[in-house]
Amino acid sequence: MTKSIQDDHFVTPIAAYKSSTGITIAYELMAVSLLEVAICGDFEESELVIILKQVVDGLKYLEQRGIGHPKLSCSSVLMNTSGQVKIGDQHFCSEGGTENLITGLYKILETLLTGHEKGNFKENMQSTRWGDPQLYEFFDTVERFKSEMTPDLTTHAKLEKIAQHPFLKLSQEQLPTAGFALPILWRFRWLTKDVDDISDELSDRTLC
Repeated sequence: MTKSIQDDHFVTPIAAYKSSTGITIAYELMAVSLLEVAICGDFEESELVIILKQVVDGLKYLEQRGIGHPKLSCSSVLMNTSGQVKIGDQHFCSEGGTENLITGLYKILETLLTGHEKGNFKENMQSTRWGDPQLYEFFDTVERFKSEMTPDLTTHAKLEKIAQHPFLKLSQEQLPTAGFALPILWRFRWLTKDVDDISDELSDRTLC
């Protein structure tokens, strides 16, 4: 399945290795995951639009081929230092069951809006930093599509409606600039460095 997915919106597989437990696939190096982007929270609505447009384009590619992605989340979507967003973990993809593409998109959107994977955007609407009314309408649309399935509202129809939503038309840019991606990378590394330093300090105290 990994080899059959050939599109710029997906992380490129570099090599595959056999092991006692199966096959390990090595992918191209990417700077950060969207979970790290969400945790840092250092991006605006226009940049959120650019990220989401790339994710939606990748999901449309999968849907057109009847491929689902059960592991879709911010952790499995990556961004390089140029701001190009690519879907990863495509070794989990399988034919059929494309409804999980909408579920995955909803999880990605809510994580980016709240800053963590367990966040509940609607519960925190009053304190959110997001101000564009179209964003709230976009969120409601994706949330509704997540559970709504009728003969006329297929995954294909949902993704087309999502791609044409006014919120995703806010920015004409195709990619964020490196000036957007690099600060997120360095900020996240400093955050994790601080955590590592604290852990080392606690370990030293324990040893003493």
